[in-house]
Amino acid sequence: MYIKPIIRFSYTVLVQPNVSDDGMPQPMVIDSKGRIIVDSEGNILSPKACSPGVNCVGQKTQTAGIQEAINYAKNTGGLFVRLKSGLYTINSPLSIPSYISIDFSDAQVKLSSSFSSPYAIQINGQFVKLYNLSLNMNNVPNVGAINMSSSLSNNFAYLTMKNINIYNFAQGPPYNQIGIYLTGYNSFIENLQIAGNPTIAMVIESGADIYVNNVLIVNASSALQIYGSEHIFLNNIDLDSNGSQYAQSSIMIIDTSHSVLINNLSIWFNGTVYNYQNYSGTVGLQIGSPNTSYTSSTHNSDIVINNLNIIDANVTYGLVIYDGIGLRIKGFIGNPPLYTTIYPVNTGISFGTNSTAVIQNSVIDIDYYNLQTIVSNLPPSNSYNTIIVRPPYNPTTPTVPASGTATYNYNPFPVLVYLYGGSVTEIQVTKAFDGTVYTVFSASTGTALVGNPVRLDPGDSITITYSSAPSWIWVPAIS
Repeated sequence: MYIKPIIRFSYTVLVQPNVSDDGMPQPMVIDSKGRIIVDSEGNILSPKACSPGVNCVGQKTQTAGIQEAINYAKNTGGLFVRLKSGLYTINSPLSIPSYISIDFSDAQVKLSSSFSSPYAIQINGQFVKLYNLSLNMNNVPNVGAINMSSSLSNNFAYLTMKNINIYNFAQGPPYNQIGIYLTGYNSFIENLQIAGNPTIAMVIESGADIYVNNVLIVNASSALQIYGSEHIFLNNIDLDSNGSQYAQSSIMIIDTSHSVLINNLSIWFNGTVYNYQNYSGTVGLQIGSPNTSYTSSTHNSDIVINNLNIIDANVTYGLVIYDGIGLRIKGFIGNPPLYTTIYPVNTGISFGTNSTAVIQNSVIDIDYYNLQTIVSNLPPSNSYNTIIVRPPYNPTTPTVPASGTATYNYNPFPVLVYLYGGSVTEIQVTKAFDGTVYTVFSASTGTALVGNPVRLDPGDSITITYSSAPSWIWVPAIS
């Protein structure tokens, strides 16, 4: 997943190790004309390397010269900072203002053991570009990797990140550490790998028009969470061995978001990895939440997932849906055939309970293999036009009710009701979508039925008026 760098720019400022390849001391930071910004001992020599309003000349760099290079580029109107390959240990976070591009050249940036800021890298402006970064979190607890300033929320960010590898977050109790926090509008992320125990590997919040392409997330408590965002495009997302004994949460969550398109999402080998019977309560993919108080403008809507695969994931539920309008989900949930008494994915789909949520106008098209339970907790009664294209089981045929009494289709898929015999004068179907009542059969005198089929979509009801009850049978309707 992590692709070796191919992107190179002419630089305004160059950062390099303080010892050359032949063992000679060399300046840590120079500009494109060879002027020394930070010397080989880490002394800051140029006032243009200081943050605004700060006199840092004569002080020691705390960031192996990287922050001084960023400041110098900003203060001289330059654009590009480049690092030579090597190891750079930082004691303070990197703060990146607008219009700065950094080519890390596959150098390793490592946090010092005494690093104590909330994030290693803070994006504080627009049009920032980061390329070819390898960030070693060095097991420092309660430190996230890359954060975007709250000033960019609901604002244009234009962030670009390509070829980013972040790893070695702290292990142990549930620390508060986020791999990457994205917000704002118009950002592009490509070739991202996050590994090694972040609490949440990636968060997208209050974002719009964000494109994320080629992501591998390994060993996070929760891999990916999207909140309050729209026009989010994810492509080739591989969530491998996530979930944690320290923090029980869903591997991936989407909530209060609109127009989310995901192509090729794989969730596998997650949860308490080595004990398949220790179900941790985790969920593979969760859409909506039991705790959100939804309004007409905050329902999840127009979420399309093509080629979802939840395989051997060690979660209680593969897919849980609490809320959604216009969901289109197509994929596979299952376990390898060698598991016959244990189920790494226990239940395929569950529909969660939230009195303010709705599940409407949605299609769930999932293939299943070797699950203990295919579907549990059917859609709530306020849902309609939501179907599972491949019915997971034959519906139970209810008892024919008293004449004039409605019976509802509570299955998450359409059914055909075949009616026989009796003495029937009227059959009506009430559509869940808008309450319209259709009379599908009417006779002036009682009539014996001869296998007449009546279709009920999820949430629809059927009402039969008769003097002698007919018999019926309910079967799945595939289309």
